[in-house]
Amino acid sequence: MMKAWWGNAATAENNWAYDYLPKLDKLYDMLQSFELMNQGKMNGFICQGFNPLAAAPNKSKMNASLAKLKYLVVMDPLATETSEFWRNFGEHNDVDPAQIQTEVFRLPTSCFAEEEGSLTNSSRWLQWHWKGAEPPGEARSDIPIMAEIFTRMRAMYQTEGGAFPDPIVNLSWPYARPNDPSPQELAREYSGKR
Repeated sequence: MMKAWWGNAATAENNWAYDYLPKLDKLYDMLQSFELMNQGKMNGFICQGFNPLAAAPNKSKMNASLAKLKYLVVMDPLATETSEFWRNFGEHNDVDPAQIQTEVFRLPTSCFAEEEGSLTNSSRWLQWHWKGAEPPGEARSDIPIMAEIFTRMRAMYQTEGGAFPDPIVNLSWPYARPNDPSPQELAREYSGKR
C-alpha cells in the first residue's frame, strides 16, 4: 500500500513512508469534526457528496459550528442544507448571515448517472457503470475537482514548503492526465506499470 501511494519515495530507509501516515489520538468522525469546528480548532471543511445538517442531531450546534469556519467547500450536484446553512429561511433556518464568517464555495458535481466509474453497495459488491448523460451547466465529476485541488495544493507545497510537505509532494500521481485521471486508472491497483 505504501508503495502504491508514494512509489519510489517509500523506501526501506524511511520505513516505507510509514511516518507519512497520520497517527490518530482519537476517532475523527463527523461528530468529532463538528465539535472541533465549534471549539474553533478547525479552519475549513470539504464536504463531498454529503449533507451533514440533514444527517446528524442538534442542527443548531451544527449550524453554529459551520459558522465558525474560515471556509466551507461543498461538492454536491444539489443545493443542500449544508451548502445553504448561512441563508436565513425564517423559522426553518433562522440565522443572521452577517454574523457568519464562513466563506462558502459550492462546486457543482455531476451525479452518478452523469459519470463513468465504479459503485460499491453495502454488500461490498463492486459494479462498473457507464455515463448515461452529460452533466448540466458547469457540473463536473468529483475526480477532476479533487485532482485539481490536489495538484494545486502540491504545487504550493513544492514552491512554498510547509511544516511537513513530504506526504503531499511525494505522493505518487502517475496518471496520464494529472488534473483529470480516468476512472479506469483509479480503479486499477498500482502494479508499478500503468
